[in-house]
Amino acid sequence: MTLDRHVCHAIGRSYVVKLHRDACAHESQLIGRLESMTSGVHYDFHSGAELLACLIRELAQASTAQGRNSTVAMDPANNPPQQKNQGDV
Repeated sequence: MTLDRHVCHAIGRSYVVKLHRDACAHESQLIGRLESMTSGVHYDFHSGAELLACLIRELAQASTAQGRNSTVAMDPANNPPQQKNQGDV
């Protein structure tokens, strides 16, 4: 057996999705926080579209950090990332 040197699900792309207590499946209210496991940066979201936008923004920033050009059609001032504070849950 040989191990693949290219990991499909790298730890650098691991996230935690924390759903807000007011999130409600039957009303399609998706509210919560997306947090990067490696950097601790988190984004608050209020819909499925915002959650996906946060993930796309994270992928774009990772691509840029690795020297690849990547553009995202979104206003960066809309829901900017926040650094994790000691008191954040």
